[in-house]
Amino acid sequence: MQDISLNQVHLSGKQFAHWLFARIFNLMLVIVLLFCTINTLTSVPLDKIFLCVCIIAILFINPEKKIFTSKEFLVVLSFTVIAILSSVANLIFFPMIFFPIMGLCFAIIVSGYRHLVVFSLYYALFIHIVIGIILLILAFFGFARFNVSSSVKGFADLYSTHGFTATVQTYGTLCISWLLLYILRGRMGLNTGIDKLFCLVTNLAILLTFNRSSYIFWIIVLFFEFPVFFWSLTIFMTVLLINFWDILTNHSVIHFLIQAIGFYISMTA
Repeated sequence: MQDISLNQVHLSGKQFAHWLFARIFNLMLVIVLLFCTINTLTSVPLDKIFLCVCIIAILFINPEKKIFTSKEFLVVLSFTVIAILSSVANLIFFPMIFFPIMGLCFAIIVSGYRHLVVFSLYYALFIHIVIGIILLILAFFGFARFNVSSSVKGFADLYSTHGFTATVQTYGTLCISWLLLYILRGRMGLNTGIDKLFCLVTNLAILLTFNRSSYIFWIIVLFFEFPVFFWSLTIFMTVLLINFWDILTNHSVIHFLIQAIGFYISMTA
């Protein structure tokens, strides 16, 4: 009986070690993917560096798996040729033109790993979304105004967040990408109550971007995937627009006049 008990304890120790290693490994994946979305935290292009690290790590961990199919390789090759021809035609070389090719390779490789997409990337994007909201709250209360865009739509006290990305559009794209992953997880039966809360936070983040491009894709996603939320938001915004119509129109007229006067002065100076 004593031997059986010892074996059970030993087995539990192995299971705990395996569980702990899996949690640490998953946390590291989330952190790496989080930094793949960050490009303004430092002067160093962290997103490009971590994209390369992530691609190399995936290939190193699973070397026997085929990297590209023939069609995928043809797509990557086509974009590479276009980038090279563009550089030759313009007699100038910018490394930036090859960054989308790196992102394309990353997307193709990562798409072959279900867990990496629906878990690690899912949580990495949400962490960045929450960071963007926190930065916006800090800016609103005057504690810190970095990584936010001020004077949104002409309103001096209105801010929009872009997290640790270069533009508000990029931050909005991260939010839309998270929503698409949320929909995918829902069809796979992976979402729980906490994920619904995450979805509400992400929708709030998109609303706080005050960006037309993000709004267009957001409305399309809401219309097809969240019809109840879409019509509720439509009714709410309609009522809000009616109540504050005079203020909005007056502000728009004043802002237009200021721009017109400034343009006239610059032309006659």
